[in-house]
Amino acid sequence: WQAEYNANCVETSRAIGTLKGVNVVTGDQGDRAVLQRWIQESGGHFDAVIDDGGHQNGQIRVSFEELWPQVKPGGVYFMEDLQVGRSGAYNHGGIVISDLVQAWVQQMVQKNIADV
Repeated sequence: WQAEYNANCVETSRAIGTLKGVNVVTGDQGDRAVLQRWIQESGGHFDAVIDDGGHQNGQIRVSFEELWPQVKPGGVYFMEDLQVGRSGAYNHGGIVISDLVQAWVQQMVQKNIADV
């Protein structure tokens, strides 16, 4: 499965045959209703998610919050281009995602230390 913001881009790619055998969903990854539609259309239960989408902090966070629960146990979730989250063009949607990921990792490490 592939997600694309621009439906016209998908139609153009289909017309020239570059999406043969690829299932595509379209829409804004920062919109929870769109993500729920993607999950319904694809069936969810992903082995892997690679978020190389809109790059804005809000989009990345909403996508993670909606798609992570759909990743199968043992599956993986990749977020790309987190370094741009501090620049003005991408710093929309609250917290910088790389800071949030760092906080999650610290919490997991501290929990594991406390469990030992």
